[in-house]
Amino acid sequence: MKRNPNALIWTLIFVLTAFAPQYGGAQQKITTANIPFEFAMEGKKLPSGEYIIDSIAPGIFLFRTRSGKNIEEQVTTLPLATSLEDSPAELIFVRRRGAYFLSEIRINNSRRILTTDYGLETEKGPAGKEQRDVLLSQR
Repeated sequence: MKRNPNALIWTLIFVLTAFAPQYGGAQQKITTANIPFEFAMEGKKLPSGEYIIDSIAPGIFLFRTRSGKNIEEQVTTLPLATSLEDSPAELIFVRRRGAYFLSEIRINNSRRILTTDYGLETEKGPAGKEQRDVLLSQR
C-alpha cells in the first residue's frame, strides 16, 4: 500500500500547530487577584487572600490560593452578550444574604457570569446593588 507523502506532511503540520501553544514552551500568562475579604463561590466559603486564576477550558476557571493552604475551586461561567471595550480585567462580587459572592468574571473584553448566579437577584442597599470589584493582574 502506497502512502501519500503530502497527506502525511499536512497531518504532521496540523498536529504541531494545534498543540504547539500548549506544549511548545509558549509562555503562559498567570492571572492573579488579591481578594481582601471572605467570599463564597459555588457554595463554598473562601478566605481572603491572593488567588491564581487559570482558564482550564472555555468558560471554566480554576481558582487556587498562593498561600500554602492548598485551596482550589472550579467555576463554570456563561457568556453575557454585552461586550466591554477596553475594560480592565476584574472579578465582580455581589452581596447576598449578608456575604459576598463571586458573580461575574470580566476578562479579555468579555463578561462571563457564574452559572450558579444566573437569574439570581442581589440585595439592594440604600445606594442600589451592593457590589465590590477586584482587579485582575497578569504576570
